[in-house]
Amino acid sequence: MASPYNPGYQDVSANPTDFSLPRFKQEYMDEYIRTNRFSKYMGTENDMPIQIIAEMKKGGETIKCPMIGRLKKTGVYGNMPLSGREEELNRQSHTLTVEYRRNAVSLTERDEQFSIARALPQVRPHLLRWSKEQLRNDIIDALFSVSPRKTMLAPLANPDSTQVISGDPAVPTIKTQATDGELDAWQADNEDRVLFHLPGAETAGDFSASIGAVGAGDIATADTIRAAKDKAVTCDPHITPIVVGDDDEEYFIMFASQTMFRWLQKDTEIREYNQHALERGSKRNPIRTGADLEFDGVIIRPVPEIGNHSDAVTRGILCGAEAVGVGLGMDPDFRENKNDDYGHLKGVGITECLGVEKLQWHDGTNYTDNGCVTVFTAVAAS
Repeated sequence: MASPYNPGYQDVSANPTDFSLPRFKQEYMDEYIRTNRFSKYMGTENDMPIQIIAEMKKGGETIKCPMIGRLKKTGVYGNMPLSGREEELNRQSHTLTVEYRRNAVSLTERDEQFSIARALPQVRPHLLRWSKEQLRNDIIDALFSVSPRKTMLAPLANPDSTQVISGDPAVPTIKTQATDGELDAWQADNEDRVLFHLPGAETAGDFSASIGAVGAGDIATADTIRAAKDKAVTCDPHITPIVVGDDDEEYFIMFASQTMFRWLQKDTEIREYNQHALERGSKRNPIRTGADLEFDGVIIRPVPEIGNHSDAVTRGILCGAEAVGVGLGMDPDFRENKNDDYGHLKGVGITECLGVEKLQWHDGTNYTDNGCVTVFTAVAAS
């Protein structure tokens, strides 16, 4: 029985005979990537909304995320010469910076006869949860950003200032909240891929006025989904849909706040679509289970941590391919600290090196979102 004076881990088994740290790290990495709210839509393929780019990089170094636009010209016909009429390929690389991120759990000799092989299984769930929450927050910050370092609301992923100890260097600021002018500039650059309830409701180049025009009663409906999808397929550059299944069905993914999802879940047209489609063979009824909804080629996934934009306005984001880039400079690495208090206080830590950013076209001044349509609707009905 654990002593009431021991805060650490007491009930540990003997050293596992088959323990393998490299395998443990890989299993942690697989679980880390696959078990968060965005994991179904993350992958190394370039048709995923959240694209993983893994390169061996050190903190502060960059990873290039290539983006290629569609060809627009009609080409030549018959005996027309092609030479001199070639179309320039619209291509650009989004430069994503990776940085180290770390956390640790401490133990003492009284907690156990310390061995990393015994300690890792005990602390793994806590470090894993921390890793997943940080990655989730990074992705949300990226989705609702106006440029690589500027988010629409106060960023979720910045270091916690309460952990600063006297003598520490200044806490680094990963991202900051965009100013009114930066929000206006982003809206002007993305007029064809931002939606304030329904088309035509916005004030061109004025973000605060456009948000203010979303009034009570402008809740998310089936028409909101249609309008967001219409923008995705008509904006320039186009947003590439995700191809699913053997019959190459095309889909977009809508990550919605819980508020927006609840209104969409209640919408009569969306309810009927899901109920009738599921009667023809789906195993789960999202109306009853709270699972993802589907409507008009859009999969609607609730992400409660997205939150509302304000007391009156909530938000969601419709994504196609390459909306966000996750650059991995290294696999998560477990390390132990044996040097505190003459070896009495020990710790197990996790070190990661990654960067997460919205993928954007950048001409030196303007930032155009590559793979998403941002949607704002009312929190409450009138």
